[in-house]
Amino acid sequence: MTDEKRQTGRKAPAAGPELDRRRLLKGALGTAPLVLSLKARPALGATQCTVSGLLSGNLSGPQVTCEGCTPGYWKNHPGSWPAPYDPGTCTPGHGKACNGVGDWSGGSRFGDVFGAGGLTHFTLSPATLAAIGGNIHNLTLMQVLWLGGDEDPFKLGAHAVAALLNAAHGGVSFGYTPGEIIDLFNSGYATDPEGTKAGFQLLNE
Repeated sequence: MTDEKRQTGRKAPAAGPELDRRRLLKGALGTAPLVLSLKARPALGATQCTVSGLLSGNLSGPQVTCEGCTPGYWKNHPGSWPAPYDPGTCTPGHGKACNGVGDWSGGSRFGDVFGAGGLTHFTLSPATLAAIGGNIHNLTLMQVLWLGGDEDPFKLGAHAVAALLNAAHGGVSFGYTPGEIIDLFNSGYATDPEGTKAGFQLLNE
């Protein structure tokens, strides 16, 4: 009998993929206190597709694959966007692919979805601002996905957009509603942008 078993009367947990997964998730979310402090919804936590559910690692429950898609997926698959969110129209210049802020026009505006206050998170370059007509309020969800790193600190905006689309897509097992994703962004972009992004990233990837 091992010393640990004698002291506790219980068998020591076996090392393996589930234990490694739990340690990895705990380490990854050490910087995300804001997201982790949100109340868990038992019905969704049971499917392990919330931040709380992913951390709990309920080994006795059914193993559910959480299906969040990354910002990279959503910016390259505009035809998969769920209603009511509109990716806009691809209008590439000089025969190139639609792979930049200026290549997209129209579509759902970030400020209309997440609120105008959230636009203060972004630091647009003069070139990007010119590409969207000189007004940050014109910035669309698709354009946020194409912003450079300095313009979208921690890539929080991109991960918030991806989380929103994951939540709205009927065929994705995600664990949050679009309204909850919007609330998470608005409660964290100013006070804990890095932690909020870490929570979204865990869900999206």
